[in-house]
Amino acid sequence: MMTITAVLDKSILAIYRNSVVSRTLVLKGGSAIRLFEGDASRMSIDADFSAEDRIDDEKCFFDHIHKAISQAFRNDGLDVIDFKHVRRPAKAKKAFPTTWGGWQCLFKLVPHEFHERSMETQRRNALIPEGSNSSVIEIDVSDGEYCGSKRSKTVIGVKIQCYTT
Repeated sequence: MMTITAVLDKSILAIYRNSVVSRTLVLKGGSAIRLFEGDASRMSIDADFSAEDRIDDEKCFFDHIHKAISQAFRNDGLDVIDFKHVRRPAKAKKAFPTTWGGWQCLFKLVPHEFHERSMETQRRNALIPEGSNSSVIEIDVSDGEYCGSKRSKTVIGVKIQCYTT
């Protein structure tokens, strides 16, 4: 059984191994504090990223993330299913600038032994990581956000960037 922390770490490292998206994203939040500061008490059930610029070609961008994550988990005998990305908020709110917002990326992991079964069977057998109450893994990307005070660190041979406040 994988913990939610292990799933998030593997996802983060996979994203940073991809040369297209790694140039754009800066890790933030609980995962950044845990990976950069070594603060294991900062539990996080999602991975949060910022991008200084708007993501223009979201299909291409999230296809790269999907491919990177799928490759990373394939080595553990897991397949990525139900991968999707949605704009957040779906509709701009009047009180906020039109540039405010981001993306929510969601997926599930299922043991490869179910890959030829129906999608319903795969969903029923999706992994619920230890420490999470859901099989849905979430990655949030805020775009058009300030990332000026970012730092770099190499984790298991992968250079990642973060900013913490």
